[in-house]
Amino acid sequence: MKGIKSLARQEQMFELVRQYLKGTKSISGICSEYRMCPTSLRYWIRKYKSVAGETLENNSNGNFIPLQFINDLKDLEGKLEILYPNGVGMRVPINTDAQRIKTFITIF
Repeated sequence: MKGIKSLARQEQMFELVRQYLKGTKSISGICSEYRMCPTSLRYWIRKYKSVAGETLENNSNGNFIPLQFINDLKDLEGKLEILYPNGVGMRVPINTDAQRIKTFITIF
């Protein structure tokens, strides 16, 4: 069983990882801001992904990945934005054919 300090540390690091995965900050930006080694942050990224993977495996439908919607849609200007966990993102017109979007998704 993990202690309170280690759980607090893990949650603190996972918050930094979420910032990186959302694309709001780069690894170098996070590391310089919090004075940490990029290797440490990469460790926590792997750890976060493994914990997230365990959560998905425990799901009855192990292939489900939750979608996150933005409240402010005016920035998208009629486009659908897809962001991948590795930081890659793309925007396509909102009227893009579903089969074409599926092709983009399966590429990554």
